Amino acid sequence: MLKLITGRGIGNTASKDAFIYFFNGCTVVGINPPKNAGPLYYMWSFLVNVTCILIAPITGTLGFVIQYIQNILTTVQFLSGLQAGINLIGLPVKCLTVTSALKRLCGMEPTLAVMDARYTRPEDLALIRKAAVMGNRLVFFFGMSYLMYMLFTVIPPLINGKVPLSIWIPFFDEHQSALHFFGQIVYDLFLMFFILFHQSLYDSYGSVYIYVINTHLQLLVRRVDRLGTDATKSKDDNLNELVDCVVTHQQILE
Repeated sequence: MLKLITGRGIGNTASKDAFIYFFNGCTVVGINPPKNAGPLYYMWSFLVNVTCILIAPITGTLGFVIQYIQNILTTVQFLSGLQAGINLIGLPVKCLTVTSALKRLCGMEPTLAVMDARYTRPEDLALIRKAAVMGNRLVFFFGMSYLMYMLFTVIPPLINGKVPLSIWIPFFDEHQSALHFFGQIVYDLFLMFFILFHQSLYDSYGSVYIYVINTHLQLLVRRVDRLGTDATKSKDDNLNELVDCVVTHQQILE
């Protein structure tokens, strides 16, 4: 799988390969079930999405408010937490938007395959290959950026013997016992990891989508520039090629 990031050791690729990391990530967070998905997968999907998408915006915000009322947080820390809470509230909207677009994104694959089939020149195939690699690199870059943010957020409190986030859990007090303390840490880390996983996917998919479309626009421009330059082609051949360029442009717009 790392070949899709490094670009080494892979042959010709297709435009749809640019979305491999994105779709795999969506499968991990439970919004893109595989064909052979069983009950365990849907139970996992329910756990991750109900916890991160529905419960976290409420419990996360309440946790910061409670800590502020108890004078555990400074005003600056509270405002930072409040900003995080607002971002959590926007997460369900992102999830709904991307989930509803997944079928359309999957439905693009036949169209992308048809458009790819028009290009056989080495320089054109190299551009498609570059798009496939760059699409996965973008998803990987967003994911690593959010992972670094998580590590820089949770490591200092853990070193100081404190819980990372103190997200509110009903009937749960991190100061009551060691079991509650470690339970709070596990819950905070689980929630933060998968919330940021969601965010990285939703923030990267637009970039990948646009990059692939831009690649096919570049390929189309090359085809148009080559019209009439091949002496072995007749006027009818050039006319047919022009019509096919128009069809390709329509497919890109779709």
